[in-house]
Amino acid sequence: MSDDSDAGENPPAPRLRRAESFDDWPNEVPSAGERETLTAFLDYQRAVLARKAEGPLRKRLLQVLVSDPEPLLFHAEVIRRDGVPVGYVRAASYGFTLGAAVGLAMVEADEPIDKAWIDSGRWTVEIADRQWPCTMSLRPLYDPTNEKIKL
Repeated sequence: MSDDSDAGENPPAPRLRRAESFDDWPNEVPSAGERETLTAFLDYQRAVLARKAEGPLRKRLLQVLVSDPEPLLFHAEVIRRDGVPVGYVRAASYGFTLGAAVGLAMVEADEPIDKAWIDSGRWTVEIADRQWPCTMSLRPLYDPTNEKIKL
């Protein structure tokens, strides 16, 4: 074969990108926006850990489960503990595995928010101008110990 052969007939040897440390732009190298997002996320994690070190949290993201299977949650529904507004639903949908509407609610209080505080209150969520009883939890309401997700 001559030196001036067509590259299609004699393609170059495949390169080992990983072994040669070549990155596949843009698939493997984060963009400036992604780097900023990652940095912001890591800064947030550091801030949360620093806040936890200062003492019990008074603002927490809790899981909410409506006790009745009929009403639906969407977002921004007011959460009440013992009749007092303490937060609102940030994200929600219908939880078919739980048989009712489920969501995440940001809750604030003048005292530490822990399991005892959560369990000692009577919780309701306002849906369409009506108060519905609900369950609040720090842990996932479906499979909190990940027993059902094992491979």
